[in-house]
Amino acid sequence: MGGVDVEVDMEKNADLGEEVDIKALAKELSLLKAHIVKKEEAARSSNAARSAQLTTFFEKCLATAVAWITSQTAYELIVLRFFNGKVGYELVIARLIYALLATMAFPGVAWLVRGSTTAGETLWKDYLKLLGQALPIMIAWAWKDFVSQVIDNFGNKFYAEISLAVGLTALIAVLQFLPCFSWAAKSVKEGGDSDTILARYCIVAGQLALALGYAWNSAATWIVGKIQEKTETPVQSFLVQLAYLFLITKLIAAATRFWQSKAAKVAGASVDSTKADLTSSPSGRTVTEAIAMADKFGDLTICSAAFVYGWGLLNTLDQMWFTLIHGCTSSTSCTALSNLEYSAGLSVLFSHLISHHEVGSGDKIISSLRVNAMSLTVGWAWMNFFNVSISNATGGKGGWDLVLAYFVLLFAYWICTGVFYHNFLQKRRAEAKVLDKVLL
Repeated sequence: MGGVDVEVDMEKNADLGEEVDIKALAKELSLLKAHIVKKEEAARSSNAARSAQLTTFFEKCLATAVAWITSQTAYELIVLRFFNGKVGYELVIARLIYALLATMAFPGVAWLVRGSTTAGETLWKDYLKLLGQALPIMIAWAWKDFVSQVIDNFGNKFYAEISLAVGLTALIAVLQFLPCFSWAAKSVKEGGDSDTILARYCIVAGQLALALGYAWNSAATWIVGKIQEKTETPVQSFLVQLAYLFLITKLIAAATRFWQSKAAKVAGASVDSTKADLTSSPSGRTVTEAIAMADKFGDLTICSAAFVYGWGLLNTLDQMWFTLIHGCTSSTSCTALSNLEYSAGLSVLFSHLISHHEVGSGDKIISSLRVNAMSLTVGWAWMNFFNVSISNATGGKGGWDLVLAYFVLLFAYWICTGVFYHNFLQKRRAEAKVLDKVLL
């Protein structure tokens, strides 16, 4: 009997050991599956983020060029039709007329091509997507050109530039402080039935950052221009510009980091009894509203600073390529071929950097500034190429020949970019499908 009991115990222990081994293996398998799922999600997330960043860059580049073409076409047509000569404040009025027309027309068009209207992957649907992304930039560019013309009429005087920058910041801060702006921004973001045509018009004040950035950039670069006038060689002038770029990179990044940290602390703080008591009285509400207005002013200043950095990078690269390498005084004084090489080279280089996450690594604030600056630089480079090409085609003359040239360029550009953008999105979609198959 004793021997039988020993055999039974050994069999039970063996079964128990096998059961323990199976449970351990099942646990390890479960952990392995969870790890694989986590890795797959990380891969999808990384690919989606990279694709979204590249798409945003691509859209901004295309929209910047089309915004300039549209603005310049309308401007030349208005000047030719309503004004006899391009002198004095008539140019400011011409820019203002187009800016007002753009503000009245484009938000309504943006509302028509929203949401489900662009759903799909056909060429026409992708074209509408691009149009929807371009319209806010076209409004921004119209007001940027108006601000630029005002500054030119004042003779690029520092007092005029800084006064315009501060005054414009205060005006936009007041407009964005209105309750209707917050409501409209929330409604457009939510989409669906909340995204009304009225909301589209109410958020126009939030689409003026480019004009604001141009005003601040004009004031910031005034001293740089004065120093460069004292230099004796193109190399010295370039070194001044390069030093300015390094300086504003550090200052703008530090200011943005500080302001974002401050905003995060304010958002995370709970409403205590002290604040409740403060807003209960009329004087307390006045103080609270004044603080909120100051915060809005700071937000706009930081937002416009991103464009100051963008123009800093643009001017630095322009001076390096056109002044140092080609010996030209500016991009528009160089040949169309040199502008084409510059535009195409920057497009390829910056697209490569963004698609390979070399821009998105490290400091997120610096990365955001660089992506914004890259899109502005590429769009502006193509703008200069088109400008030089049209000048060569028309012999530098104005009149109806110039207007016709801009109209031809406008239609040709929209057709080509529509096809180009559709092919770009199709490639992104194909890459996403391949990744899904690999991960499955």
